[in-house]
Amino acid sequence: MSQQSILDFFLTLMFLITGALGLRLYQKIPYFHNVSIERKRSLKGQNLMVLLGSGGHTGEMFRLLSSISELSELGSINWCVSSGDTTSVVQLDNFLKKTNLTKFNSVIQLSRARKVGESWGSSIISTLKSFVSSLHSILSLKSYPDVLMVNGPGTAVPLCYLFLIMNVLGISNTKILYVESLARVNQLSLSGRLCYWISDRFLVQWPGLTTKYQRAEYHGILV
Repeated sequence: MSQQSILDFFLTLMFLITGALGLRLYQKIPYFHNVSIERKRSLKGQNLMVLLGSGGHTGEMFRLLSSISELSELGSINWCVSSGDTTSVVQLDNFLKKTNLTKFNSVIQLSRARKVGESWGSSIISTLKSFVSSLHSILSLKSYPDVLMVNGPGTAVPLCYLFLIMNVLGISNTKILYVESLARVNQLSLSGRLCYWISDRFLVQWPGLTTKYQRAEYHGILV
């Protein structure tokens, strides 16, 4: 076989692989298909993963979860917290005791994606570290979540994109539920803008945002 034939073979192979990957991405990115989580689907036996962020994100998440009547019927809940976020861990412990959900005490520590005031260059490195940390932690789970629930902290970005990649590769079939922070009235947060395209459902808490972002859902103040 001539060198030209070998080159043609590998170019054709690369073209086919690239085409197949592009098609798979198109199939799996919710933005292109209006794919959503079944709204009337029972939570009984489902596996949920919740990301807790520093500051007000954790408080908003617990207020949101408190409104879900079927929470105790879940099969499991994995709580993700950023490294060093002891405040969220304390709030989680109080929430589990208050709601009698102490059986759901599995906590996963993830590297923080971006600190407040961090430069763009440094934040890119931090985000990559967070992605690797998330990859190691998620792959070690016995089973992957049916739903990933996030509400805006920076660590949500690498975590959401990790599950997108796993979904594309057929490793998981996790649906992403993104709830934008109450503080975002006129514009999405940076995390929201990055996750908007890949979230199966994207909830906002101010009606004006639905005119700017067609896939956004408004169901009133959730927290």
